[in-house]
Amino acid sequence: MPPVFASLAAVAPRVKRRAACVNNLRHLSIALQNYESAHKHFPPGRGDPLPGVFSAFAYLLPYLEESTLKDRIVFNQPPTTFTVGPTVYDGVINLPAATTKVVSFICPSDNANGDIPESIYGPTNYAANAGSG
Repeated sequence: MPPVFASLAAVAPRVKRRAACVNNLRHLSIALQNYESAHKHFPPGRGDPLPGVFSAFAYLLPYLEESTLKDRIVFNQPPTTFTVGPTVYDGVINLPAATTKVVSFICPSDNANGDIPESIYGPTNYAANAGSG
């Protein structure tokens, strides 16, 4: 194979992964806009009131064709088990949803596939900002 074609063959998978990552970001952007259009505000981020401190991504699930996963979340219960001071919030009811990997939240260029060693939770390569208002 001529050197030019060999180098193109090596670059093609990276270009494909980058395009897929950009496509994930596009889908997240559209989901945000669709959420805002339906609710007249962007999804809440982590914060008060405890124990309902869900990520904005939990609220975007139905707009990413993940309604079945969203339906498994009990939003009036903690998203996971955690402790604040002396209070333990038991989120075992949401563990199945919290441990689900959503393909749209993983950048294909991530060699670890979003996985974090010793973490059981569904990973994401993207972040949402939780503003104050």
